[in-house]
Amino acid sequence: MKPRCSRLIQRRRYGKDEAQKVLALLETYRREDFLAAIEQAVRYGAYSRSAIERILAVKAVPKTALDQRAEQELRQLNFLLGDPPVPPRPSKEYDQLFDQQTEASSDETSEDSPGADDTSAGPACEDP
Repeated sequence: MKPRCSRLIQRRRYGKDEAQKVLALLETYRREDFLAAIEQAVRYGAYSRSAIERILAVKAVPKTALDQRAEQELRQLNFLLGDPPVPPRPSKEYDQLFDQQTEASSDETSEDSPGADDTSAGPACEDP
């Protein structure tokens, strides 16, 4: 954990819970503003969540709802698309499949082809 948060954890009774609440402020404020507020809090020895919130309230501008939504979507996309893409296979790997398919279709056509004794070319027509 960063040294900034370690002092908060050491000096407060419920330091870990408070550190989580401080980090939750990143949802509302931009990272640069948040880090500047943490630095100022460390300079003055103000290690409480409420002190950091007050600094942010005075010096920072909260993110817009659109910015918050964009960050959420970016995290979701990174989670979903984080794996490297599957590269395409070389076309030679498909040659065997194509050869098997052509052999199977040629076997079917040789079985279905008309024999030598079949002289009819279509339906028989009789004159009445």
